[in-house]
Amino acid sequence: MLNQKDLDAIRSIMKEEISASEQRTDEKIQASEKRMIKSMDEKIQASEKRMIKSMDEKIQASEKRMEEKIQASEKRMLKSMDEKIAKSENMVLRELDRVQEHLERKIERVSESVEELRHTVNAIKMQQDNTAAILKMYENLEKRVEVLEQKTA
Repeated sequence: MLNQKDLDAIRSIMKEEISASEQRTDEKIQASEKRMIKSMDEKIQASEKRMIKSMDEKIQASEKRMEEKIQASEKRMLKSMDEKIAKSENMVLRELDRVQEHLERKIERVSESVEELRHTVNAIKMQQDNTAAILKMYENLEKRVEVLEQKTA
């Protein structure tokens, strides 16, 4: 059976492992967010440049044609943004699932290690008990030998 000191040590180790794992997960999520923001900024900037150029060209054309093309462009952009947002959301969800699976595997390994430690501690305690019993038997045997030596002397 584990004593309180052993349980506290195990609890401390588990807290450290979980904290480290959470920190690594947070770092991965932050890095993913930065990549997504950078990608969206670049795409938005590129899109803005295309829109400005297109609008300058269309201003010179008739107002009616310009209106129709801007509306078509907006629809394409919205569709593209919707698709990209959906892809980004799916990517984040897949990453979260992967991280969760990774954490669950780590927790399982920690649990297995704790169970192994429990078995080892129990084995050591049994070994100590056996050693104490053998030592006591040895001491009793020594006393009996001393008594026998005194009787035969």
